[in-house]
Amino acid sequence: MKKILFIAFLGVCAYAALPYWNVYTMSQGIEAGDPKVLENKVDWDRVRGAMGDDIKASMMAQAGSDPLAGAMANTLGGAMVDGMVDSFVTPANAADIIRQSDVQDPWAHISWAFFTAVNEFKVTLSETETGGDTAADLYFERQGLQWQLVRIKLPDDVLSGLNS
Repeated sequence: MKKILFIAFLGVCAYAALPYWNVYTMSQGIEAGDPKVLENKVDWDRVRGAMGDDIKASMMAQAGSDPLAGAMANTLGGAMVDGMVDSFVTPANAADIIRQSDVQDPWAHISWAFFTAVNEFKVTLSETETGGDTAADLYFERQGLQWQLVRIKLPDDVLSGLNS
């Protein structure tokens, strides 16, 4: 009985450690600017879809109660946003942006990382290594034994700045 409990305990510990290991290996790939790591660790279709939805929701919120502005933001803005997000949010572009940034240690920008559900893990990035404003929330979901990034939630002030 003790062996079974010990094995179960090890399994729970391994399960709990996997997303942290995934974030660590992903940060190593980011540090190296390796697009292959980004391709394997990110569900790009879901990231693009969620980011486009967030930008469009921000556009609608800025349109306010004006029905004409809302209709234009929904029709014209939606098509433009989808095209821009699809062409810009790619592994190669992400690797280029990271290589050109002054981030020395992506791991140091993590201000919070924990499970939000059994199969969901959230990492909050701060703008500076000492904390400060939230730069983005990264959402990971378990896909078999791997954890993949499925959403990047940008702060509202960043989203509203994209619409200006």
